[in-house]
Amino acid sequence: RGRPPRLVFAATTARSGTGYLAALLGSVPGIDSVHERPPMLCGPWLHDLAARGHVGTYEERVVKADALGVLRDQLHGHMALADINHLFLTIQYDVVLDAFDHTGITIVDLRRDPIDVALSMDRLGWFSADNPGWQDWFLEPNRCTLAPGTTAAEPADPLDLILAHLADVLRRREDLRRATPTVQWIDADLPDIARREGARRLLRQIGFEPPSIRWPPRTQRRPANLRSARKRSVGRATSRAYVSQRADRFLARAPDRSAVAALEAELRR
Repeated sequence: RGRPPRLVFAATTARSGTGYLAALLGSVPGIDSVHERPPMLCGPWLHDLAARGHVGTYEERVVKADALGVLRDQLHGHMALADINHLFLTIQYDVVLDAFDHTGITIVDLRRDPIDVALSMDRLGWFSADNPGWQDWFLEPNRCTLAPGTTAAEPADPLDLILAHLADVLRRREDLRRATPTVQWIDADLPDIARREGARRLLRQIGFEPPSIRWPPRTQRRPANLRSARKRSVGRATSRAYVSQRADRFLARAPDRSAVAALEAELRR
């Protein structure tokens, strides 16, 4: 047998372009890429994680790594298996990284401006009673699954909860990067890979040549906002300027600035 297909994941938050990235990679011969490939470990899996933590739920969550192993062994003619979703950093990372050789793993550090991410989440009504379905996809940031040292900064409303959630996820990403030096980490800004030159550069970093000189076509370089109708139904008119002001207040109130340092760095870059 030859070398097994490379495994590709995304380390990112929701509303940061995972659907676009999965479709982009999936358009390349040799990459089997799916957005939110089952089992996702959402819904009851997340509820269990909130109650019992990572250690207490580890054995049950190994099903994710087992499924990926089966898929990888079944691939014919593909040289990479991409599983792109925003839950990797929350509930999947530990079982996956324990199961596979790190030198055969690529993690795309997919970044989008946190203000735009928080704005989109707020307009969708996430972390609020306006959209109760959020609890199947996210954890309250002050639960036991916080990255070590992260604080919820005494969240008082949905927007504070959103910012605390982003602080937790971004802190977890930085911790994971330090803990996995033999994993191939690739930095990718969503606006950059939405341009042809950025998409081609990302593909080459993963180890693939663009399939044609016109790849990706212009119609494919437009990250789609698939939640516009939901935003209209929620009816929140939050402005970007307001979210930016709230982010500054959130950071200023944090009792431990080191706990929100990853979020602050993203906001300042």
